[in-house]
Amino acid sequence: MKKWTSTLILSSLILSSCLPILGIVIKHVTTAQHWAELNSQIFTLKIKKDHENYITKHNMQLINNRENVTVETLNKQCQNLSLLKQEHARLDTLQPHSVLAQSKEIWARKHALENAKNQLRWIKEKTYSDITLIHLEHALEMDNDDIQSLFSLFNPENPEAPLIFFTHWEMTKQTTPLNNEVWLINAEAISRWI
Repeated sequence: MKKWTSTLILSSLILSSCLPILGIVIKHVTTAQHWAELNSQIFTLKIKKDHENYITKHNMQLINNRENVTVETLNKQCQNLSLLKQEHARLDTLQPHSVLAQSKEIWARKHALENAKNQLRWIKEKTYSDITLIHLEHALEMDNDDIQSLFSLFNPENPEAPLIFFTHWEMTKQTTPLNNEVWLINAEAISRWI
């Protein structure tokens, strides 16, 4: 029994001597976890700050390199686009006295193209403090080349391009009497003022 009691006392002393070491290990692990969480929060804040600096720098470049667009300026840029060149060329190559040139459809098509309604014009709808809503005056007929020319006006790599973002773009495919494919286009956009 003495042996048993002395073994029990010795075991309890050994275990009690390990308690400070166990406490130190638990304290160290807890402190390491707190430092890891703090480091993660600092890293997240640094990423947010770097992203904020990038956006600020990019916005300053936009402000320095771009001007606010007005509908008048945009319409002047769009006046340089002549729409449906291929259709005009095809109509001009028709012989004046041919049966095709004398048809009602071709005659109506010529007059429709000569009409000024197929001009690319934008209209200002509403103006907010930093956004202007614009839309096409009416739906326009365009071919693939015209669409490409229109988008080249808004190419962000072009330093003179206005800050315009299309919010609605509707294209309906049509075939003309000369079997040319054209698109009836309706578009709306927003212009961001800086």
